[in-house]
Amino acid sequence: MEWLIIILLALTMAAFRFFKVGNYFSPWFITPLVWFGILFMFQFQNGLLYPLGTQFYTCLLIWVPLFCSASLLTFKLLPAINDADGVEEIRTSNINYTLFNILFVITLIATPINLYRILQVVSMFDSADLFYNLRVLAVSQEYDFGVARYSYILNHALFVVALWQYPKVPLWKLLLILVMFLIGQFALMEKNGIFLLMVSTLFVLFEKRVIRARTIGLTLLAVVLLFFLINFSKEIKSDENAESMNFIDFIGVYILSPPVAFEFITEDLSNQFGAHTFQYFYGILNNLGIGNFIVNQRLQEWVWVPLPTNVYTIFMPFYQDFGYMGVAYFGILYGSVFGYIYYKFRSGSLIAACAYAFIAKVLFVQFYHEDFIMSIATFGQFFLLVIIICQTRIRWLSPNREKSYGDKTPISDPHSEAIDNDAVLPH
Repeated sequence: MEWLIIILLALTMAAFRFFKVGNYFSPWFITPLVWFGILFMFQFQNGLLYPLGTQFYTCLLIWVPLFCSASLLTFKLLPAINDADGVEEIRTSNINYTLFNILFVITLIATPINLYRILQVVSMFDSADLFYNLRVLAVSQEYDFGVARYSYILNHALFVVALWQYPKVPLWKLLLILVMFLIGQFALMEKNGIFLLMVSTLFVLFEKRVIRARTIGLTLLAVVLLFFLINFSKEIKSDENAESMNFIDFIGVYILSPPVAFEFITEDLSNQFGAHTFQYFYGILNNLGIGNFIVNQRLQEWVWVPLPTNVYTIFMPFYQDFGYMGVAYFGILYGSVFGYIYYKFRSGSLIAACAYAFIAKVLFVQFYHEDFIMSIATFGQFFLLVIIICQTRIRWLSPNREKSYGDKTPISDPHSEAIDNDAVLPH
């Protein structure tokens, strides 16, 4: 059965490429690609993990066809577009360079301050465990570093917009934003942010035809190795009895174990609607004093498969709350949402292009965990920042000075309406 599913996934991808339906970053292509890679690698794990079970295969056979069909139908049923014209429109679109520069200055101040304040706290502990303590502090609720700790979201928004706008945004400014982003990720010691940056960069560069598919594959392999080194650096160095994770175990724990662990998931009989799927929203309602709801923790319990893991694929919250019907419903919903945003991007919306650069990561990590609803606050903040940067209707300088920042069209120009269309997602 495993090889049959692998062959079907391979044929699905081949059909999309043969008939030229989308490209490598289309949502209906990424999804079968991810599961093909996981199942193919699993055939060579050589007893490192328990075998995959019926529950996982059932959800997979529900999710992939429905997600791909929904995303593709959403894209095709909307008014026809010219893909090349859409990307070219994004390349030539304008942003509010004054707002961009204001936010740029803010991140140059906020990011180093955030790192400095974190290092002040970490320096009180054993320096041998610096990287481990950085990560512990990042997820701890004991210390509050204020709004400065959210500078990584601003850095990412600025970076994606600048990457699309290059060379209108000069290279030195783009690189400086990248440095600020990496400083922020160092403060968090988080692999998730690095992967998000990598996917966003690959997506933009591929769509701008700077790189090819081969570069994407090689980069993904390099990132896996980088994550192994990051994980190794976060181990407790002061404990001589602590066991280090080798590379094979790393692959097993972080890449192949989630589908196996999913077999341990059972349906939740709680009367609270979507207690796991909508845990973030229930937390907000509790904080506002609106009701008294069960708020499940995002970090799940550890299971041994037999390697330890606490991630259970994208299916977990949907199956826990609604069973197989939940996997089917959210497969259709996610496919429609991702297909719509992808369509808006191909239609020439810079905002949608930046949004898809952010959420594409969700598709690449669907074998790992659910990362869209669970990270909806982060996405919302990112999306809001992009909208602010793209608000070309807001003028802070005279038209002549604005034009000097990227050859922006003056307000009096009758073609300025076309520029303003990027301020919101087109209908």
